[in-house]
Amino acid sequence: MQEQIDTNIEGMLINSAAANGNSQYFMRQNGEMKSEIVKVRNFTVTETKSLAEKIDTVKATADKSWAAV
Repeated sequence: MQEQIDTNIEGMLINSAAANGNSQYFMRQNGEMKSEIVKVRNFTVTETKSLAEKIDTVKATADKSWAAV
């Protein structure tokens, strides 16, 4: 499941870049301890559609334990 979350985070960043959106990735690591925050803001406006998207992901890893929101 952790690998799937890592893949989802990478996908969000790639999609944001492709959609001319704005993304921020923050990460700190100290040995086996790691914290990540991803913020994504996408928006699209054309003559026929309007879309706004906001995604915030928080992930913490401690040794072999992890949590993501």
